[in-house]
Amino acid sequence: MKCFLLAILVPAAVATASSQSRVTPHANRSWHLYRDDVNGIAFSYPPDLRVVTPSVADQHIEGLVSLVLLVRADDPRPHRSPTVSVHVKVCGDRLVSCFDEARLRIVCDRFESFPVGDGRAFQCVNYGRAACHWSAVVLRGKREVTIQTPTADYHANQDAGGSRPACVERLIANRKTSPLAGILASFAVESR
Repeated sequence: MKCFLLAILVPAAVATASSQSRVTPHANRSWHLYRDDVNGIAFSYPPDLRVVTPSVADQHIEGLVSLVLLVRADDPRPHRSPTVSVHVKVCGDRLVSCFDEARLRIVCDRFESFPVGDGRAFQCVNYGRAACHWSAVVLRGKREVTIQTPTADYHANQDAGGSRPACVERLIANRKTSPLAGILASFAVESR
């Protein structure tokens, strides 16, 4: 009888755990949870940051359905210096431009696939006028979730003194430090 009950309970427990991990990120207990059930994303973030959700209509990005900014809790101008920004786009409409892995391999410097929470992301470094920018792109179902680090980008560019290689090394190292490493590790994106 015990074996029969285990045969029933173990698969049920595994199914429950996998569905919960997909929806609810794991993180430090003192961290807060951001959850957007409409767009199927969730992540945890430290208490010294807060969430700001500006209107996507103001962003003028085709297909953007959600924008979440993590800013310092004491920042009086949250839109100017987000620590992390998360953009969610819905792909599939021919008017909405989304990337796939093959295209990211072409347009991204330092392209690399790495684990992000319950899935994988693609590291992408792009260059602007005398600047470098880091992002992690999660492709899941018909959605493209782009995680960026505007404040780290700014500081890496300032510290590098115009040297692209130095800027890139600082940004890639930032991915593995707190709080970004913890936020990335907690990310959950539902398949839709």
